[in-house]
Amino acid sequence: MNFDSARNDAVDWLKLQPNFELIECDENESRLQFACKKSQLCSFFLICSTGEKANWEIKSDVPQVLPHLAAARRLCAGQQDIAIKDVLDCLVKELPADSESDSEDEEDNMSDADYYSGFARDDEDDADAVGDGCDEAKAALSKDNEEVDEAYQRFSSSGNPLAVKRLIKDMVNLEKSGGKFGISGSPRGDNLFIWDVQLTDIPEESKLGRDLAAYAKKYKTQPNIQLEMVFPGDFPCLRRLCA
Repeated sequence: MNFDSARNDAVDWLKLQPNFELIECDENESRLQFACKKSQLCSFFLICSTGEKANWEIKSDVPQVLPHLAAARRLCAGQQDIAIKDVLDCLVKELPADSESDSEDEEDNMSDADYYSGFARDDEDDADAVGDGCDEAKAALSKDNEEVDEAYQRFSSSGNPLAVKRLIKDMVNLEKSGGKFGISGSPRGDNLFIWDVQLTDIPEESKLGRDLAAYAKKYKTQPNIQLEMVFPGDFPCLRRLCA
C-alpha cells in the first residue's frame, strides 16, 4: 500500500477522532505513530507493508498499552488488505485512553495548595481515627506531615511534580519503617531520582546469606546487598524501575 495514501486516510480518520493525533510520520519505516491528546503515555504506531495489499504491524513503546493491541492484531492476522480506518477503530475501542489520561491530568494539574491540603486532610482523618485521648499518636502524625513538607521544599524543583510527590511519600514511609522489613534507603544527596538502597536480614542459613557472610568477612563490611535504584522521570506512571 502506498504510504502517502495510508497517511491521508489516517488524517481523514482523525477528523472524526478529536481525542487522538498523529505525532510522527516516518516514510522510510512506513510508520505512523498516534497518541491520545490527553496523554502521550497512551500511544501506538502502525507499520504499513509496501505490497499491493495493506498489511499492518501494530506496536507500542508503552508497556500498559501492549495488552490492548491484541484485538487489532487478531483482526490484521485474520484478514488481508484491511483499511487503516478499520484498524484504528478497533484499537480505539480497546485503548483505555480517556479514563487513565483523565486521572493523570488531574494529578499533573494539582496545585501545591491542593497537594498540601490533601496531606492535611489525610492527617485529619488519621487523627480522628486514633481518638481524642491519643496525644502521642497525634503528635507523631503531625511530625510526619512536617517531614513531608520539609522534603517537598527540598526536592520540589527536582523534576516532574507527580514523580516528586510520589517519591517523597515513599521516602517518608521507608524512613518510618526503620529497616523493619529488611530494606532501607534514601536519595543520593539532592538527587531524588537516584537512591542508595540496602537489603538486610538475609537468612544466614541460606546460600545467599552464607555468601554474603563470607564476602563481609573478607572485605570487612556488612553482609548486606547494596543497590542503586534509578527512577524514571515519569515515575510512577509507567511503574518501571532500573536497578
